[in-house]
Amino acid sequence: MLLSQLTDDQVRSLYPGEVLTKVTPWTLDRVSTLVDELRTIREQGYATNRQGVEVGLAGVSVPLPGRSWHERIALCATVPLDRGDEASLLAVRQGLTEAASGLRRD
Repeated sequence: MLLSQLTDDQVRSLYPGEVLTKVTPWTLDRVSTLVDELRTIREQGYATNRQGVEVGLAGVSVPLPGRSWHERIALCATVPLDRGDEASLLAVRQGLTEAASGLRRD
């Protein structure tokens, strides 16, 4: 989620090589694939993750506005993969979105 708040060029400058280190079998391992995924996240307004960082975990995150352009923050929740099906992650995302809306008003 946080990387999706950067431009494609900013992401490529953080990762100048094409190959990324895999930490699980499901980790994105190419910068070009990461950039494509970040475009999707930007379009849909949230990010999901299924075992990309930790085997057995699924998660969802939504952005929060920072106080300035350089403050990038998000709300996220992680659940065991067996509770991370589409319907469950949708419910979690809806809860995070409601919480984010409440925080934006404050």
